[in-house]
Amino acid sequence: MKPSIQSLTSAFRTLSLGAVSLGAVLFWQTASATSIEVSAEKQASLGFQSAVVESVSAYPGVTYPGEAIIPPNQTFLVTAPLSGLVTKIIHIHGPIQTGEVIAELQSPELLNAQKNYLNTLSDLQAAQSELNRAAKLMKTGVVSAKKYQLAEADLKKIRQIQRQQRQDLALLGMAPNAIDALEKSHKLQPAVVQITAPVDGELFDLQIRVGQRLTTNQAIISIGQIEPIVVESRVPLQAANQLSLKQKAQLVSLDLVGEIEYIPNFSDPMTQTMNVHIEFTNENHQLRPGQLVTLSFLFEAEPNTPLYVIPRGAISRYDGQDVVYLRQGTRIQVLPIEVKNITGDRLYFTTAAPLPANAELLIESTAAVKGLLETAEGGE
Repeated sequence: MKPSIQSLTSAFRTLSLGAVSLGAVLFWQTASATSIEVSAEKQASLGFQSAVVESVSAYPGVTYPGEAIIPPNQTFLVTAPLSGLVTKIIHIHGPIQTGEVIAELQSPELLNAQKNYLNTLSDLQAAQSELNRAAKLMKTGVVSAKKYQLAEADLKKIRQIQRQQRQDLALLGMAPNAIDALEKSHKLQPAVVQITAPVDGELFDLQIRVGQRLTTNQAIISIGQIEPIVVESRVPLQAANQLSLKQKAQLVSLDLVGEIEYIPNFSDPMTQTMNVHIEFTNENHQLRPGQLVTLSFLFEAEPNTPLYVIPRGAISRYDGQDVVYLRQGTRIQVLPIEVKNITGDRLYFTTAAPLPANAELLIESTAAVKGLLETAEGGE
């Protein structure tokens, strides 16, 4: 009498881990009780086709929908540094680099800032002259060293104010060449405020128009950095409890693998789901904000458990279990498996013992093999 699949599975697990490869090969070669001989001619007539099984380290779980989003810490709001009139909009959308001019304003407040800067430049010139005079008089003994030191301290103080005001002009949006012209000519420059990009990214959500009057700190446009990018997926509470930070996830339609970066400690009371965040590098900008995707989380194989993938046509049912058929020349052998997942055209499964190197499994005509096996059993 032929042993059952269940008894064979038990035999698999008795193999010593220290000699698992040799033991597995010997087992596949000697377990003739669940194999049949099929000639090459008959295999061809029945349309047998096989594929080499692939060993993998992880398998995808259930698929979930997701949406690509820009994390809040990668979104920047550009605002007006001064009140003024919008005279030009140079960029309305698309990629932008740090320092590029987005728009220009005409602001009376910039004129006042220039006036203050010119006054400081005049004070700086006077303080320098006073220090030079004190230095000459100190050499002749007319002025004490203390008075010279006071003049020197006044000059340093005004220089500090001058440097600060120059930085303020730049922060207010005055172009560097205009600031240089202001210093050299000591004449007011056009009150043009340049709104520049603070970071590299993508422009979106323009909120101004040419001719519009803006107030200080009024929103102009937003900049989003889409590298890396986050996919937000609503995962049922029970499934989310099986996930962990840094666990891998892959997109079904795109060849992208990311990592879980956030699992909340609360769930939606209406849907009993959790918003899990998966971060993708997105170097080639394959993901765009707002894009809807389908993803699955990857689960590592258990220790010392061989995990394989093969086209889904390889799976069959025999003796009440899921099985695949190992093809070794004219011998076709039944192998019990544990199905981990079937996604698309891929079957992920484990076996109780490792398969032989470059093992070929039937992926076509598995029903014919089952029929031959049942016929062989009935004839005994």
